[in-house]
Amino acid sequence: MEDLVRRLRERGHEVEEFRLGPAAHTLDFHVDTPPYTGNAHLKLLLANYVTTSVGIVVRRRH
Repeated sequence: MEDLVRRLRERGHEVEEFRLGPAAHTLDFHVDTPPYTGNAHLKLLLANYVTTSVGIVVRRRH
């Protein structure tokens, strides 16, 4: 992801700061396990691994 941010910036796009590391929101500490509840979660247990997702904000160069 950091490499993607670097390459996008090199091409002139505006990219919001990509932050790695723990945060303090309640959802950061919850891992949903099978059978998944369908409730809000940032992390889930998948094949014995805790997985998560990321978001990236990019403003295209005009």
